[in-house]
Order: sequence, then C-alpha cells, then structure tokens
Amino acid sequence: MTATAAPAMQDAEAQEAGTIWLVAGNGKHEYKGDGNAAVDAALARPTGLALSPFGDIYFSDRENHRVRKIDASGEITTIVGGGTDEEGAAGSVSITSPCGLALDSKGNLYIADNDRHRVLKVTAKGGRIDQDAAAEIWAGGGNDRDSSQASNLSLSFHWFTGLAVDHNDDLYIADFHNHRVVRIDQKRHVHVVAGRSGDGGNEGDRHQPQSAKLNNPAGLAFDTKGRLYICDQGNQRVRRVDFHNNTIEHVIGRTDGSGGHDSETQAKAAKLERPQGLAIDSQDTVFLTCRDKHLVRRVKDGRIETIAGKPDKTEYRGDGYAATTAEVNRPLGLLLDTDGNLYIADQDHDRVRRITKAGVGRASFNGGNGGDDHVDHPVNVKTGDETKLTVEQKGVPSAKPGTQYQPINVAVYSSTLQAVNPGVIKHTFTAPDGYHFMRQTPEYRYYNGTAPTPNQGMCDYTLDTDRKVLTIMQNPHVNNTANDRTALVYTLYVEADANAKPGTYSNGSACVGSLKPCAPLEGVIK
Repeated sequence: MTATAAPAMQDAEAQEAGTIWLVAGNGKHEYKGDGNAAVDAALARPTGLALSPFGDIYFSDRENHRVRKIDASGEITTIVGGGTDEEGAAGSVSITSPCGLALDSKGNLYIADNDRHRVLKVTAKGGRIDQDAAAEIWAGGGNDRDSSQASNLSLSFHWFTGLAVDHNDDLYIADFHNHRVVRIDQKRHVHVVAGRSGDGGNEGDRHQPQSAKLNNPAGLAFDTKGRLYICDQGNQRVRRVDFHNNTIEHVIGRTDGSGGHDSETQAKAAKLERPQGLAIDSQDTVFLTCRDKHLVRRVKDGRIETIAGKPDKTEYRGDGYAATTAEVNRPLGLLLDTDGNLYIADQDHDRVRRITKAGVGRASFNGGNGGDDHVDHPVNVKTGDETKLTVEQKGVPSAKPGTQYQPINVAVYSSTLQAVNPGVIKHTFTAPDGYHFMRQTPEYRYYNGTAPTPNQGMCDYTLDTDRKVLTIMQNPHVNNTANDRTALVYTLYVEADANAKPGTYSNGSACVGSLKPCAPLEGVIK
C-alpha cells in the first residue's frame, strides 16, 4: 500500500486531529538513508522514542544497533552507535539492540543497551546530542543483582526495556527478568522502587511497591502528580506507584492476568495483550501499546479505547486517514510531543508513525517510558538562570489559631518575559511566625496571563522536624513554551499554630535557588 508521509515535523499543525501519518521508514528492513528524508530511509525494528529539547525525534533502530535522529525538517541521521568502543564518542561506541530511551532536564540521553543488559548515558552539549557527544556506561553490566552501586549492578533485559527520568533527574529502569523497577540516583546509587528482586508474580496491590510482585515489567511513565506507571506486561496490566503514599495499585487491565482483547470500555476490566510502551499527556490521559494484539490504546477518565490498529491484523495501511482505520504491527515505544501528537514505533513495519493531536501535550511531570522522554521541563535547555526571576507572595493567609489548610501562593515569573530555564534547583520556604506547614503535598500550576494552563502537578517535598521549613526540588522554567507563560504559581498549605498570638507576621521567606534576596512570606493571626 502506498504510504502517505508527513514531509516535515511542523506539518502536524495543519493535519486533522486523529489522523495517522508516516514519519520515518520505507518498509525495507535494512540500514540506509542517513542525510536524506526520514520517510525514504530504511529502518530495522524501531523501538524506543524520545523528544529532544529542540523538537528532534530520537529513536532506537534496534536491529541496526543504532540510535537515530529525525530533525524538524524531516532529515534522518545516526547519532549513537556503529562503532566498536565501549565508551567514548557517541558515534564510535558499540550498542546492541538498543531499546528504551529517556532524556533528563539537561537533554542528556539514556539508552537501554538491551543485549548487554546495561544503560548508556550520552551527555548533551547545550541540550544537543551528536556523534561527538560523550557516551558512558551509566548502570548495569555488573555481576551483582543486589548491588547498591550502579557500576556493579546486574540487570536482565529482554525485548522491551522501559526507562523514565523523574524531576530530580534520577533514572528509572524496568529490570525485566529481575521483575522489578530500580532507580539510579545522581550519585549512581541503586534503589528498588517496585517489585521483589528475582521474584516474579502477580500480587501486592494497595501495599508497599517494594513488597509487590511484578512479572516482566516493560514501559514506564510518570503522570502530572509524579506517580509512576508500569506496564506489568507479564501480568497483562498496568500498575501505578504513588510515592507519597508508598503504595502500588492496579489501574488498567484485569487483575487476574488474563490477556487478549475484548470490547470492554472500563479500563480496569479490559483485556490487554503484552502492554509495552507508555506515554501520558498533561491531562493524565494514558496511551499504551498492546504489542501482540497490534494495538495502540488510550485511557481517559477510567475508560479505554483503541485509537490505532486492529486486533490480529498487521497489513501496513491507513496513512493520511483516521488512525482508527490503520493497522500497526507489534508496536512498542510511544512519545507525546508538546502539541499532543503521538509518535508510534511501528516495529515490525519498520516505521515510525504519528497520530495528530491524540492527546493534550506532554505530561508536566517526568517522562520516559522506553519511548517517552523526560517531560518535567518542556524545554530542557538552560535559557537563563533563576537570578532573572521575580518571586512574590500572592494572597496572605489570615486565620484563627489551630486553623488548617490555609494556602500560601508564591508566584515565580520574569518581569521582562525572558525565557528562563535553570534546571532542577532547590526551593526553600520558611513559614512566618504563627504558622507551620502541613503534611500536604505542594502544588504548582502555570498561568498564561490570568488564565490557568494544563501544565500543573504536585511537588515532591521534605519538611524539617518543626514543619517550619519546606523544601522542594523543581525547575521554575517560564516563557519557554505556550504552556509555561507567564507565571508559575506554587501553592503551599499551612496551619495556624494552636497557641499563636494575634498579629501580622512577615518573617517567612521563599528562596529559589541562588536568587537573592529571598522573597518575604507573610501571615495574619486573627
């Protein structure tokens, strides 16, 4: 069947929502085409996907043992792999069957080097990855499954390895045959966040995630509240880890592990067949691939629907028409861009395809899924540090002693509308006299003028013993995209001290990174 191509990445704006288009691949299973149009290039089982800070698409060309890039003009090049070195220049290293991809807030690229059971990190230069970028082994390749050091860690990958990066730039890895998800922090220490190492099964919902049993986990992605979604593919379902409550729960698929496909519209009752790739948009709509039924599915408000593919049908068809009429063949990785276009690694068709405006932009927290990049920060290049920001309190709490749930809103913006993107930095908030912080998760939301945008979520936080000092790690980026203009507003919750004396107290503070002076925070006790 003749393919209908999307000649350049920016053409999606003119395409009808819900239509599917060819982005890369001519259907020939080989390695050709660098320096030419991606739609004319030959690929060999694309798997993972990621989005660069500049709008380029990275994908794992699995059986060509390379990671390739499609730029905004639609040209394809190789950026990682094809050499013989273990570490060094990205274009000189050897990778074997690369799969999941993820980016951090600096544009650094993580690659699941599947057949070597390790993850490589490629360090970006100014947010860009090219063949001269430095590649190093970041985790795995060791001989100790229970090692606390990433360099000694033994990982065990299979067909699809999901990766994700959180707002602290910590890396999450779906350790397939070890039936767990591990986190690698910035010091390269290893933490098991879900599953029992080496002990697969199907149990543990509503309990601590480290005590639950997973069965060959695959795709990973975060939602806007910082919750981690896991394709528990051997159990034919998707589960979710809530780090604030330290629990895991079932959210998509049947709890009994039965696979297949049916017409069920309730997400928790529907049959899945080998769920693999994940992506989540800014409204927490979940997209997933069901590899062995050749489907791309969408879950919104607890209901599930198929948006591309037909059960057990694999002919290449449908480009230029509604995605629901198209067929895909063992799809794997997914990626949402900032406009809500959904990219699909149509693996056995040796193509990358795109559904126009399938969602509502990328999630404002995290990313990666073995296909989805880090999306806590819409633009991952530092365009100006926090000293260019203004911080001020909006609204003063006024309460009687002992009153709970009093919000303090702190606005962060650039008075000159400058694009600012310092990366993840420390925010320290001190409550004014008469108040202390509650153990209530702080929230953030972006406003375009006075209108709220979909870019919102929760902040991980810590409190001191007296609950007077609250600390979060966050990127206070503004004016980089349509969804982070013109102000970022944090909402913190305080409680009036039971023995507080009436008066106005202005000795609280909001300190954002190295910005000086700190902004004062005020509270009134009635």
